[in-house]
Amino acid sequence: MKYLILFLILIQTALSIEINPDDLKMDNETVYLIRLKNGDILSGLVIDVITDSGKGNSLKLQTMIGNPLIYFNEIDLITEKSEYNRHKHRAFILPTAEPIGDDHFIGNFELLFFYAGFGIKDYVSVTAGRSAIPGANACEQLSVLNIKGTFLQMEWENTPGGLSMAAGANLAFVNDKNRIVDYYFTSTFHIERTYLTAAVFTKQGGDDFYSAYIRNERFDFAYQNGSFGIALGLTTKFSDRHDLYFIGELWNSDIARLTNTGLLGGFRIANSTFAADFGL
Repeated sequence: MKYLILFLILIQTALSIEINPDDLKMDNETVYLIRLKNGDILSGLVIDVITDSGKGNSLKLQTMIGNPLIYFNEIDLITEKSEYNRHKHRAFILPTAEPIGDDHFIGNFELLFFYAGFGIKDYVSVTAGRSAIPGANACEQLSVLNIKGTFLQMEWENTPGGLSMAAGANLAFVNDKNRIVDYYFTSTFHIERTYLTAAVFTKQGGDDFYSAYIRNERFDFAYQNGSFGIALGLTTKFSDRHDLYFIGELWNSDIARLTNTGLLGGFRIANSTFAADFGL
């Protein structure tokens, strides 16, 4: 146990924040979100930065309840409020047009599908995962690889928000023998608290009919080659919280068949280091 505690202390030290006063913007537009080491979260405008070698550097924050003085050694996280959402590269499973960038992650879907993602600058995003279904053979597991390229990012000049566009490819294996390839185009419109994504995709690889086995039970399904589908995704933050979002998705895998439609809805609890989704 003592080695685990020592390891956690070392990790905390390695991740401790170092604030450069010259990097802070003092204007009427840049809202900062600050998480203190005691867990409190404040947001507001930085109106003054005080350098004091005796007591330590500090900043004065303009908030709705006053202008508190905050010492840098009390801060666990400081970031521009517009950059606080580290999960904007997806709605739930729908890739948005936003890049992963520096928001690399390791995650888990439905407790049985482990996956990870990383970004190359603000242009290329890669995610990959594989299931770990108890009792299923290795050849019966599910695998996926997704590569997305963001080719447009623009911000509105006179109001918060902007538009992003991306294109990508998704390679999936339902069991090792069932290969499915999809190509997609997605665009994301965002304002201060909301991201709205629309995507079109087409299946251009694999068969029309599949037989999959999980725990030696057979499941037959159809996904015709050349079919076109659409998807809509919504992520919006509740106005009075920094860490609670509503997420929703609408999918249709073949626009020629309205019955091939699914709806996802739920909530996301997220901060700068952890997120959990709950829904149906």
